[in-house]
Amino acid sequence: MIATMAILAVVMTVTSMMLWTATSGFSAGSMSDQLHTDASMSLERIVREFRGIPRKPASFAPDITSVTSTAITWNTNSTLTLTGTNLMLRELGGPSRLLLADVSSLSLRCYDESNTALPTSLAGSSCDAVRRISITLTLRRSGVLETARTKVFIRSLTPGA
Repeated sequence: MIATMAILAVVMTVTSMMLWTATSGFSAGSMSDQLHTDASMSLERIVREFRGIPRKPASFAPDITSVTSTAITWNTNSTLTLTGTNLMLRELGGPSRLLLADVSSLSLRCYDESNTALPTSLAGSSCDAVRRISITLTLRRSGVLETARTKVFIRSLTPGA
């Protein structure tokens, strides 16, 4: 009788460890999937905004006021900014709106027409050389990290635009 109970205890312990591992794996996979979806949807919105950055009047330069590794201002009063763990978007001087939460890092990097990286901090006329912008987002939720990245070409700078 004692031997049977000992065998059952061992079997139940092994079974419970397998169930715990499977449940933990499913939970982490589900969270990673949700983070990826959130990051992809936000990147899609950012891409649309960046592609729509207008040209400066009478110039072949984008209407970008300033860029840092975590913020960009364009079209005089539109901004994308990382504030704490929130990615905030302000359009045409309106109120800032939450675009994405749980952002552990944002990296904006600008490139010129020959795809050479520009300095990480640009302001004023130094923004005139910007032709492409790369965006890298890292999200962290419940101990799960997910990173998404893309590179955007500013459409208003396309010949004939």
